[in-house]
Amino acid sequence: MRHCIHWFHWQMNGRKHQGCAFRPALLLTCLLTFSLCLTPLPAAAAASAAAPPANHNLELVGQIGGPALAVAVQGHYAYVGFSKSFAVIDIADPAHPRRLGALLIYASRVLVQGDYAYVGGKQGLQIVAIREPTHPAIVGSFATAPVIGLALSTNYIYVLDNAGGLSIIEISAPERAQRRGFLHPDRKRLEGAPDEILSFLKQDGKSGGL
Repeated sequence: MRHCIHWFHWQMNGRKHQGCAFRPALLLTCLLTFSLCLTPLPAAAAASAAAPPANHNLELVGQIGGPALAVAVQGHYAYVGFSKSFAVIDIADPAHPRRLGALLIYASRVLVQGDYAYVGGKQGLQIVAIREPTHPAIVGSFATAPVIGLALSTNYIYVLDNAGGLSIIEISAPERAQRRGFLHPDRKRLEGAPDEILSFLKQDGKSGGL
């Protein structure tokens, strides 16, 4: 608006200083320009400018607990790592989730396969039986540096810690799980790994994996 008024004033004074007559055509041009400055934005355009970003049709329907670091879902249960606890949540009714059972263990990574949850945290890997959702129970544990990554195959779980070590644990019988190999971050080689694991890693490495 201020720029329009300045322009109108400049046109008026400029013509006077140049000794020119102020013609009707010029007056009409000035008035049209001034009216455009006064015209408000259409309601639709104004609403569009003020509208918040689209939420991609996401809607919060339920919430439970505090900040979660890891979540795995199987059936109508969610297995959640809350940093210093691991919880089993019934999500059959998403709008009303219910905590069924919990363990006071560090839990920053969670994977689930069958009747077991594999929980990684500051104290290493915990293998948790989840057959009874209200009474999860630790059935195995492996000490490592704080866990920063987990990966599952059918019979093995791969545990990456923040010191750069990679533990390979056989889970064909989860309650009798055994460490089968360990990749030292300094020596960059596996110790004690069976031939099938070494073969898997060699093939996977060709595609840019482990």
